[in-house]
Amino acid sequence: ILVGLINLLVLFQFFLSPAIQTKIVSLLIFLFVIIISFLLIQSVQKEQKRREDVEKLSRELRKLNETLEQKVKERTKELKGALKLSEVHQEIAEEKQRRLERVYSTYLPSIEKELEMRRLKNKVRELEKKLEARGLKK
Repeated sequence: ILVGLINLLVLFQFFLSPAIQTKIVSLLIFLFVIIISFLLIQSVQKEQKRREDVEKLSRELRKLNETLEQKVKERTKELKGALKLSEVHQEIAEEKQRRLERVYSTYLPSIEKELEMRRLKNKVRELEKKLEARGLKK
């Protein structure tokens, strides 16, 4: 609006000036003001377009941030579940280890004695065979 008023004032000056030299100067000023006005209007339009683009990008960024926050919450929930599952598996493994240690502590001495008895029996058999081979045992 302001640009239009300035152009009108310069145009009125062109029509109201009595001398040809004043009219030429007024016409040149009018053309100059038109060009400047055009450039100014273009600049304002570009600025408006940039603001709209910035607002659009800002809305998109907010949406992306909300989506990211939701994904982070979901992933955190998944990881907490996985951690809980891992803890349960760890507890199960520890319980199995404790049971295995109890079995070893309970049965291992018996098994070791049994193995020693077998070894000794085998040794006795070998010695008996040697005695028979020498003719000392019947």
